[in-house]
Amino acid sequence: MISRLKLFGSSRGFSFTEMSVVLASVSAIVVMALGGSAVLNKTKNNNVLSQISKFSTAVEKFEKEYNALPGDIADVSSLPNANPGNGNGVIDTEAEAIGFWHHLAIAGLLQGRYDGSSTYTPGKGVPSANIEGGGYKVRLAGTITSGNISEQAIAIELAGYNHLDSNNTLAIITAEDAKSIDEKLDDGNPSKGIVLADGNGTDCINSDGKYNVSMKTASCRLIFIIRGSKNIDMEPVTGSCNALGLTRQKSDPSQTCPDGYEGSIIETCRVNEDNVGSWEVMDSKCEEVKCSDGGLFGDTRRLGCINNMVGSGILQRCNESGVWEIENNDCSVKESSPCQNNGEVRKTQACGLGQEGYLLQTCTDNKWVNTDDSCSPTKCDFKDIGVSGNSGLSCGSDYIGTVKEVCTISGGWEVTSVGSTCTPDYSGSCTAGDTKDIGCPRGKVGKHTLICMDAQAPDTDYWTTLIDTCSPITCDGGESVGSYRVKEGAYCDNGSNGTITEYCNDNGVWETASNNCTSGICNATNDLVGNAYWPATPKNSIAHSDRCNEGYHVIGTAQRRCNADETWGDVIVPCERIVCNAGKAVNSTASTGDDATYPQTFAGEDDIKGQCDTANGYEGSPVADCSIEGIWVNERLSCRKFCPTKTINNATYDKTFSGKTGVNGKCDKGYSGFPTMDCDSDGNWVNQIGACTPDYVPETHCQVAVINNARYPKTPVSTNNITGVCNEGYNGSPLMNCDKSGQWVNERNACVPNIDYDKVTISDMVMWFDAQDGNTVFKNTNCTGKANPGGDRIACWKDKSGNNYHAKQSNTSLRPLYTSKSQGKNGYPTVRFNQNLLYYPYKSYTAGFSLFVMHKENKYQYSGVDSSKYMTLIGSNGDVEEDSVWLTFDASPSRLMLYRGKDKTRYVFGHQYRVGIHNISVVSYDANRISYYRNSSYKGGGTNPATKNKLTQWGPGGIGGWKVGSVFTEIYYGDIGEIVLYDNKLNNQERNTVETYLSDKWGIPLQ
Repeated sequence: MISRLKLFGSSRGFSFTEMSVVLASVSAIVVMALGGSAVLNKTKNNNVLSQISKFSTAVEKFEKEYNALPGDIADVSSLPNANPGNGNGVIDTEAEAIGFWHHLAIAGLLQGRYDGSSTYTPGKGVPSANIEGGGYKVRLAGTITSGNISEQAIAIELAGYNHLDSNNTLAIITAEDAKSIDEKLDDGNPSKGIVLADGNGTDCINSDGKYNVSMKTASCRLIFIIRGSKNIDMEPVTGSCNALGLTRQKSDPSQTCPDGYEGSIIETCRVNEDNVGSWEVMDSKCEEVKCSDGGLFGDTRRLGCINNMVGSGILQRCNESGVWEIENNDCSVKESSPCQNNGEVRKTQACGLGQEGYLLQTCTDNKWVNTDDSCSPTKCDFKDIGVSGNSGLSCGSDYIGTVKEVCTISGGWEVTSVGSTCTPDYSGSCTAGDTKDIGCPRGKVGKHTLICMDAQAPDTDYWTTLIDTCSPITCDGGESVGSYRVKEGAYCDNGSNGTITEYCNDNGVWETASNNCTSGICNATNDLVGNAYWPATPKNSIAHSDRCNEGYHVIGTAQRRCNADETWGDVIVPCERIVCNAGKAVNSTASTGDDATYPQTFAGEDDIKGQCDTANGYEGSPVADCSIEGIWVNERLSCRKFCPTKTINNATYDKTFSGKTGVNGKCDKGYSGFPTMDCDSDGNWVNQIGACTPDYVPETHCQVAVINNARYPKTPVSTNNITGVCNEGYNGSPLMNCDKSGQWVNERNACVPNIDYDKVTISDMVMWFDAQDGNTVFKNTNCTGKANPGGDRIACWKDKSGNNYHAKQSNTSLRPLYTSKSQGKNGYPTVRFNQNLLYYPYKSYTAGFSLFVMHKENKYQYSGVDSSKYMTLIGSNGDVEEDSVWLTFDASPSRLMLYRGKDKTRYVFGHQYRVGIHNISVVSYDANRISYYRNSSYKGGGTNPATKNKLTQWGPGGIGGWKVGSVFTEIYYGDIGEIVLYDNKLNNQERNTVETYLSDKWGIPLQ
């Protein structure tokens, strides 16, 4: 691609190398020539010369290292925190000028730390001068008015700085000192050459163009052109080049770096006294070829042997291709490895480094001995590894020369830039200012851009290098193409012997080479296919093995095919698994009855469970192992007969395996002693020694006693099923046992009160729920399947009034619990509500009622659908109708309350209830008055709070809470034993009759 670039007039100047040499020489001469006070007087000037020399050297090193100019370099990936330039080969922006110092410092080529931004601050953005207030900056060529400077020039100005007013153009040196420096380094002319002066009008340069040495104050700035200056006589330069100091790679394949070196020959434009320019070789960028591990051309090293060989090792030399070339291989196979079958032949031993083939070995005197060596060096067309030759390939369309290729350890050729003679082709016509990207020659990567220079007539414009960042292709670590190494963690295929290597190919990628692996055989393998170990076997033949995997065996030999492609094929005869046979396994005892039976088991498996002969009284959990040889071994937890747990003569002996003697017994309560017995071989307790004796004189009888309303007679100890006689008012058939210690125990069929159900059957009864009557409590909603106390949930609680207002619940999760008798009251079970609900269908309107409830609260926890919170025993369910009524606990504080939906009237009764207390609560109501009783004691009442002559609706309702829609709230937490509802207000005598009935039945005293 060709692009247009504006050029300034032609120029000439020193190369970086020339400038560094001149500056160093001048500084040395000045120091040697001066002495005493003269040295002190000239120190300032010498420091300037020394600093300019350091700058010139640093720039030259930077260009060699990065193939670009500091400040202008575009790829700054190797310069941390650096800002890139535009990469056009010219420092042509202020950003590049200030970045110039930053890049040199980051690269470690210039002392100091420069931030790349502080234009007006010496020591921070630019270097300080050894003159107070002075510093150095890069001047853009186009800003220098005292000479026609090439755009490619690098100009460094010494000037005074004042960062307070952002001024970096102050005079810093006297005209006399400026003239002295100019004369030592150049021609003493302030307007020509490589040292130019500028300053305050005629204070620095007088009207005749000379230094004004009469001015004794600082009046000058100095500009040092270290690349490209104005022609001294200002006459046009003719010839093959016209810019003194321009450099480029020599375009001559015959003039390249010598063998063992890589880089390029540099030619510089020189202008003679007749102003005729010509290219002359002034410098080179040739450096010694490098091998891996820091080796240089001609160095040697010694590596250890590979493939278990022994010897002094492998001697290598770093050759002109940058590859370690093998000069001597002193490695051999150790011939002392043992073998079993004399006469057996194998070729499993691989060759040394840089070789391929195999070593044939024969088993002799039970040791492997080398009998044939088929190893040969790896070569490329008869050339050794690391040797290079012409590839016959083209360098590229814009290059001339030859391309080298190097022989790799794989036996193949790879293109390399080391030794190649590719140089740019500068021929061809062009137009001044054009640029052309010619890429890099084969074997290199980067960028190479040419620029067309403006020549003076009659000469024609010509191409020269503007940017060249091309560098040799290398692998990671900077190793040259053709370098090789052992590949870590890699192994030959199919388990064959040998070493996998890898080499650097011409794409800069490590590529695997496996030609050191043995060939022509199926190598010995431990893959245990067919459960056998397979020896090395010639291809296209049958392998025979008599070595099986542990736990396997074979009749004859195992057989497997070695394929023609040197891979293992199918197993023909495998090794079979050894087993321990099923049946009884003989243990270490003399008896065979205690032998356990085990299932057929593969050899090598442990912890196999056996079965004891239970038919003959043997017990246990026997475990054994099946050995690798197929024998049952290491049986533990063997089968044995046991003496059962048994109480003998007031002592209890725990279950013990047969044959154990001196088993300790534990005396019964009330007895003490240290009895022992033996468990004989047949599982019988024998030979008691010691006895348990009573701690006190034992009772001979259980005394006469009244227990739970039943009278029991005096009875000898250890007598069971003694019948008691119920007290008056009770009935039943109670039974108890008299134990050996004289205590009455194990009561059954306890006496219960005689219940006069007639007392409660007063006219106007509406509903009657009785938890004591087991014939009314069921597990199913169709009132079938009697519920058992202590475990079942109630689905139907039948109404005993004869009105069939049965309370039911179809949702199993909402069914209450039918408690046990002990959890209930007075020996009768109750119904426990804990987020449970039973529905009853009764719906009646009445001007009065009497409600009796036997209940006990287990906790007080209130809920509701609005801000009011309740805990409801019984009442209407569903939407509130005007005469719906509930008996509920009010939240403040745990008192019963009658609540009526008509006008939301409430009447809270005076007694405060407590958790865990059984109560008989009664509410009587008519159109004129309401009364409340607890355990027959009046607890409050008064004028009917509702509007007179309004009916009251108790249902349809629920027991245990209130549910409307899907909302279940006002949940009751407690036990209910009985509910009786009358459709009229009973008189006092009738009320007392029902209360007495409930008191007698449930054992709740009346007050």
